[in-house]
Amino acid sequence: MILFGYCDEACDVLRAYCRIHSPFELGHLAESEQLDLKLPYELLWAQRPDLRVEDVGWPPFDAKQLDDALLARRRQLCSDQLLQRNYPHLSTPNSPYVWREAPVDVLTASACSRILARPADVDKGAWPTADDTLESYEAMKAAMTVQSDVKTYPFPYELSFDLATRVGELAEAKQQLARFIRGFAHATWSFVQDCLCVPGILAISADLPADAKFVTEEEARSCRDLLVSAVDSRMRDGRQDPLPQVDWPELLQRLAGAAFKLYPLSYKEIGVNAEQDILNPPAAIEQIQAQEAKLKDKVGLFPQDMKDMYLAANGFKGLDDVVAYGGLAPVNECMAGNCFPLLNDLKLYTEERETLPDGRVRVNRNAGGNAAGKRSLWLMQETEHSGASGSVTLVLTPHELWKKYGNADAEEGEYRVIVHEAARDFHEVWASLRHYIGDVVERLEEAVESGYPASEDGDL
Repeated sequence: MILFGYCDEACDVLRAYCRIHSPFELGHLAESEQLDLKLPYELLWAQRPDLRVEDVGWPPFDAKQLDDALLARRRQLCSDQLLQRNYPHLSTPNSPYVWREAPVDVLTASACSRILARPADVDKGAWPTADDTLESYEAMKAAMTVQSDVKTYPFPYELSFDLATRVGELAEAKQQLARFIRGFAHATWSFVQDCLCVPGILAISADLPADAKFVTEEEARSCRDLLVSAVDSRMRDGRQDPLPQVDWPELLQRLAGAAFKLYPLSYKEIGVNAEQDILNPPAAIEQIQAQEAKLKDKVGLFPQDMKDMYLAANGFKGLDDVVAYGGLAPVNECMAGNCFPLLNDLKLYTEERETLPDGRVRVNRNAGGNAAGKRSLWLMQETEHSGASGSVTLVLTPHELWKKYGNADAEEGEYRVIVHEAARDFHEVWASLRHYIGDVVERLEEAVESGYPASEDGDL
């Protein structure tokens, strides 16, 4: 919405978001070190000076903070480390002006442009001179001339829009943005956030041709109306679980049926040849009690809905990224461990900041101190790409920890479920395991009903 200039709709969505989230969650966002998260909203502050802090969740950057944030991002985009990581066989040019020599090599031209666009004095935070900025833009334009495939293009599109805007080539910047959008054919989170970190992006994005916008004005308004209506309902009626009248056996059978209907070939590749093979046989009550006793000192008693689920099926087989991030492990494989997104929310960690050679700041966290004694419960099915020791983890928060540090008004047995994807430092949150599984089933069944487009491997 912001990218294509639907700022009124975006402001309404943000106000709804801030109504539904608790103060400590908004405080966590306000304290976040992630510039990618905050920079897009600077565009709203510039377009809507009547916004209030409570509408967005945090105050705008002051002029120096904004300049420092943009400098840090530019430094990262132009760093030697990033260039070498993406193109390890590329040697750094002896001079950033060699791109003018014929024939033009796309990688060399791209490297020259990045060197010229790099902040001139890292310590003082000085931007490149006007001459170097123009030279960088010309090198970037030369690279784009010989590279037509935007999906394999070696130059950061964010930087290309930024340079074109800074040298006043708004028509060229608009043409580039439209070209990249059409080349990607759909919106990705990284693409949108990169675009929104470009100063002046609204000058080139708000009036793009219709075929270069993946959100129309009608869609923006419809989405806004649906979200605001949902928040109004939530504030009036309280949280509503998905599929509230469905018991665990039926819920898990529906999960297996929809999942196998959507991804039959993917399941067969992991040895699951029918939907009934997705669910493990029910666990015995003695198995659940034995594991609960084993972990009781670390995580407390298991939530009742978790025990009810294991009595219906002792875990199930999911698929990475598309069905419950690999599924749920059998009850005897549950383990206790720390979850940094939870500890981050509840301020139960210590941290040290380390400045890397490319100017980025790495935060090293230690989950000791206040977190000692009570840990989280990990239930993720371990696969090649996910699991408690891998990139994705399903975490259940003990009631005592959640009540003490997260929500003093939590009712007896209330806890929190987090799906954490470490590769993106991303996590989603549910109110219970029943809430999480119900949401998974709803999403799968909606995909089946809508005729989810067939993929190349034959899955629906």
